[in-house]
Amino acid sequence: MRPRTRILAHSLRDRFPALVALQGINTIALLVLALKACASSRQLESGKRIHADAMRSGEHRNAFVATTLISMYAKCGSMADSRKVFDAMAVRGVVAWTALVLGYAENGEARLALELFSRMEEPADGPAFVAAAMACAIAAVEEQGREIDGKVYKLWSLEKGMELHSRAAKLGFDRSSSFLANTLLDLYAKCGSLVDSWRVFETIASPCVVSWTALIQGHVENGETQAGLELFDYVLGRKICEPNSRTYVAALLACAELAEKEDGTQVFLQETGKVATVRLKTLERCFELHSQALERGFASDRFIENALVRLYSKSGSMANAFLVFQGMISPDVVSWTALILGYELNGDSEQALECFMQMERSDCRPDARTFTAALTASTTLAAFDAGRRIDALVTGQGLESEPFLSACLVDFYSKCGRVKAARYIFDSTAAVGVVHWGALMAGYGRQGESDEVITLFGRLVDEGLKPNAVVLLAVLSACSHAGLLEKGRKLFGSMKPVYGVQPGIEHYHAMIDLLGRSNHLDDAVTMIRDMPYKPTVVTWRTLLGACWKMKNVPVGRMAFDSIMELDPGEVSAHILMSNIYGSLGMFVEKANVRAMGGLDEEALEHESWNL
Repeated sequence: MRPRTRILAHSLRDRFPALVALQGINTIALLVLALKACASSRQLESGKRIHADAMRSGEHRNAFVATTLISMYAKCGSMADSRKVFDAMAVRGVVAWTALVLGYAENGEARLALELFSRMEEPADGPAFVAAAMACAIAAVEEQGREIDGKVYKLWSLEKGMELHSRAAKLGFDRSSSFLANTLLDLYAKCGSLVDSWRVFETIASPCVVSWTALIQGHVENGETQAGLELFDYVLGRKICEPNSRTYVAALLACAELAEKEDGTQVFLQETGKVATVRLKTLERCFELHSQALERGFASDRFIENALVRLYSKSGSMANAFLVFQGMISPDVVSWTALILGYELNGDSEQALECFMQMERSDCRPDARTFTAALTASTTLAAFDAGRRIDALVTGQGLESEPFLSACLVDFYSKCGRVKAARYIFDSTAAVGVVHWGALMAGYGRQGESDEVITLFGRLVDEGLKPNAVVLLAVLSACSHAGLLEKGRKLFGSMKPVYGVQPGIEHYHAMIDLLGRSNHLDDAVTMIRDMPYKPTVVTWRTLLGACWKMKNVPVGRMAFDSIMELDPGEVSAHILMSNIYGSLGMFVEKANVRAMGGLDEEALEHESWNL
């Protein structure tokens, strides 16, 4: 053994005590093992020191060492160093190319990874195709989907995936490599093509738990959650294979999606003394899956724990969500964020903010999603000081340009009445999306600045963006307050055919308000009767408010009677109807309505209605 090589071997054993026992292994093997240890523990500085030692001994020229260095630097997130090692290699084998392709894919540069794969100097083998397919799947997650016949497809990634699949099939790798088949299955699912996922699945001679899990997860990711759960039950019921922790995570996520579609039941919780909306069917399934995970020893798996916190939250059982969270050895940022979101989702914004403050006191650092959850709670509570402090933390971490977070900040300041601050963030954001526009326009609308709302809408359309339901509601409301009847009618009529947005009941309410304010009360009544939604108290109260302004007794009385059928105790309806009678000198009728509502006469003298 050369002197420098001997020195390197002793150095490696000094730095990695676990290698001391490996006396019979040569220096190259020790180097590879040490570099793999650095990669798995993400110890970049240790890896660099070993690299420097290898360069002094000359062992860095070995192909195995160089390839391991490429992978180590990639795992530690340093693609610049990874690429330097690759470029310095005299001969680059397929393994080195594969390590670099996979490195770029895992570090958020999936398209560059695919470009490198296409430039490979060596014929691709099975692992190389797996790396490229993984890169394509990651690109699909990042790609903006396109809706076709009600389904969302990632067309660019799908095309690249099909090209990869075709090349691999010609070389026979699609059937000889179960890793490639499973990766292709996952790739097609992420591109939105479950048909192609099934085609790949059916070519696998003996589908393993990875194959079944990818298929279940693919259905969940594509909105076919019930089908995903049925596949899970099929695997479990037929004992086709033993599910692993990721299989259970897929099933838990499917239940969480189904929870959103289940009607909740009002339940009194003794532990909190509050009434909660609980989704009993989903909660029962959650208990079942949790029990199975416990039996199989998966309950302490961090992915399962986080999925359970999310599912219990979606089911309306924050007590169970907190129990799971409390049982974690060291909750990570995903765990904290799931709990904060859970409290906010279940109407306990104060507890959500308290939870966020507890997280700040822990060693766990919030990310963009955590800040978004905390800001949502601040917005709900109109807690300006708390939200402003979160804004400072966001800026301190350099996250203010994160799309969802910046949009949440615009919404927060808008709803707190600080439209100038909201506009500053809007103007400072490099890539504003439709959500930003909607939040800002709604803020101007609340301030009564209808002209600014309409101006912003014109800019949005000119920039080629497609308005969403929030934007269109803001513009309709602005038209109502500005008395722009024809503009509002035209916009409402173009919602579905031009912008692809089905009008919701809130859009109908805005139009009813617009028609009422313009003294087109008969048209407003016709719209209520023809709309595809069952009229609510808000619907009739909107009409009743217009009747008060227009002093219209017949339509007002019809609206009032309709409200009484839905909610006889609606105080504002009694006040509005009595005010209509009072404005026309019909004092007997006014007194009757007030008596009907049990209204306090003295208190009513101080009521002020700005409708």
